[in-house]
Amino acid sequence: MKTRYFKLTSLLLMLLLGMVSANASFTVSVGQHSTLTFEVNEDDTNTVTLIKCEGGEFNGVPNHGGMFLGDDVVEIPDVVTVNGVEKTVTIIGDNTSAHVPVFRYVKKVVFPATTKVIKKYSLVYEQGEYLPSTYCTFDFSKTASLQTFEPDFGTVPNYSYGYALPIIENLTVRNGVVLNEKFPYRLCYNLQFDESSTVYDLRGGCLMRKGDNETVVTILRLPEVTVPATVKHIAHSMPHYNGEEKTHITLEPGSQLETLSGYLTHCIFDSWPASVTTIEMKDVTYDGSRFEQSEFLSFEMPAESSGLGTAPFSGATFNHFEWGENPTLKTGLFSGCTFNEDLSLPKGMTTTSGAFRSTFKGKLELPESFGELLEKEFYNCYFYQDLNLPDHITEIPNQCFANAHFYGNLHLPEAAATVGDSCFYNCKFSKQLVLPDGVSEMSKLSFGFCTFNGLVLPTGLKKISANIFSESNFMAPVVLPEALEDIGAGAFSRTTFNNTTLTIPAGVMVDRSAFADCEIYKMVWQGETFDGLGSVDYLNEYQNGDGSFKKEYMVKILDMGTSVPDESSLTLFALDRLYTHCKTPPTQKHLYSLFTDYSLLYEATLYVPKGSKEVYENTAPWCYFPKIVEFDETQQCPFVGDVNGDGKVNVSDITALINHILDGSQQNALLDDVNEDSKVNVSDVTCDINKILGIK
Repeated sequence: MKTRYFKLTSLLLMLLLGMVSANASFTVSVGQHSTLTFEVNEDDTNTVTLIKCEGGEFNGVPNHGGMFLGDDVVEIPDVVTVNGVEKTVTIIGDNTSAHVPVFRYVKKVVFPATTKVIKKYSLVYEQGEYLPSTYCTFDFSKTASLQTFEPDFGTVPNYSYGYALPIIENLTVRNGVVLNEKFPYRLCYNLQFDESSTVYDLRGGCLMRKGDNETVVTILRLPEVTVPATVKHIAHSMPHYNGEEKTHITLEPGSQLETLSGYLTHCIFDSWPASVTTIEMKDVTYDGSRFEQSEFLSFEMPAESSGLGTAPFSGATFNHFEWGENPTLKTGLFSGCTFNEDLSLPKGMTTTSGAFRSTFKGKLELPESFGELLEKEFYNCYFYQDLNLPDHITEIPNQCFANAHFYGNLHLPEAAATVGDSCFYNCKFSKQLVLPDGVSEMSKLSFGFCTFNGLVLPTGLKKISANIFSESNFMAPVVLPEALEDIGAGAFSRTTFNNTTLTIPAGVMVDRSAFADCEIYKMVWQGETFDGLGSVDYLNEYQNGDGSFKKEYMVKILDMGTSVPDESSLTLFALDRLYTHCKTPPTQKHLYSLFTDYSLLYEATLYVPKGSKEVYENTAPWCYFPKIVEFDETQQCPFVGDVNGDGKVNVSDITALINHILDGSQQNALLDDVNEDSKVNVSDVTCDINKILGIK
């Protein structure tokens, strides 16, 4: 009895040990930093499953950087040894999320030749909390017996949880292996299909499903692809096949292509048929522009666009564009696109529906049938040629051209009377913008944050309302119209006049904050009394807590004309030169009202009419200016061209300017930039000579 009991106990022990060994996990080291954890397979204890691959660690402090400590490449061996017994590696990952992620802190993994099965959660890759944002590459170049490939890429956690999609390299799909709809074709390199495959076929650079090979294709990462005319659906795409080179895609004549659900980036298309009416969003491996950096040599617009999705052609370039029959447009249809040749909207079209957030290298021509402009009609567009709006347009609505760039001229219709809120917000005008005389109303931020290379306002404009030109940038002189009566609060707040002149006519009521925090190179004041850009009741309103003065205004050159400074004149910051045309010093008790920092008074130069220097030197408070210079009033704008700053424009200024240009000093752009184009060069010499000769 004892012997039998012993034998039975030994047998049970051996069975128990066998069960443990079949389920037990063990870890081995590879490379300098990497460890692999395996689990013995129950159905075949001579084989194992890889359940963990730790490639190293990221040694650093959260949000403060660090460095990755790991092997550049982790090679999984064909065979591993446990307790002296060799076991073959046949399975990667499992079908539960228990071991997710299998791969952690790895850059590249090479799978063994013995791999037979890639399980559901095998290729989920965690970047790690502090690991730089890079994909992991899985290399299948050694696998020779792969039978099952079933990763579910649709269940990969999104990027916000620290996960990234894999790059799959050198995968050969063999007989019976099925790739599901969510397989990341776009992130595959050198995808192959062997001759034994009964699921797929390669034809003309297209991967075609057997049994349905005339309707569904995947475009591979190849230099040239020909899509058969009978193909109706492109399911996936793998462009950008070699660095920055593009895949050239040709659609056979008579193409029946109807649906696209992949991304065709970095491609060149000979043509694009009007038969394409559906563009779906099914490729989960890429969230960028669908046609990023792709070109259409010839494109025909489909008549029906309702099935084309949101911004379906984003990032595409059109070299030749045809409209097709009765086309319809919708918002964002051509967002981010570039049109290289002239584009004429079809006759009868009344609106773009906001379809264009585009760049027009050629001319955009709007038909006479074009009705009213819509809000955001040409939002974020770039116009390299002149743009002419139809003559009957009477209103430029809110945000109509917001964020647009005009490299050519913008011709607004004479009938235009209203410019809406933020209509030209953040626009750049490379050429002079002329507002028609009919424009009588401009709304809040109509031209806020704009850059102007010339602006002509309506001659009859009576009011510039609040914040219309707020935070804009003027690169050319601005002359406010003589009919102007009122400049509202913040109308030019935080605006910069770069080396250019602002001329303010007489009789204008100026709100105290109209020019708040401006940088004005030169101001010409034409009123009878200089009450500044709005009166300041109490100077201490512009003081910081420490007693220093806030930068509310900065005027380098002020020409007050014959006006008399008011006691409550606007405080000016960093005044460089002050011109008065009064031969008799205006009665003024104090000068500090002209300076936020009273000490700046002793740095500014006072220019007075010829023959009046002595009387100014003996009249308080004008005598406190450290430098008083006479100028010749008979010369137009006497201070322009006075390069040497002696109050005269003559040959000595030409000599001084030439010397500045030759020796490269040009340290005083206020004096040297005679033609006020923000550059100092030979053209300034010519301009100065013309001033001396009296040539305008």
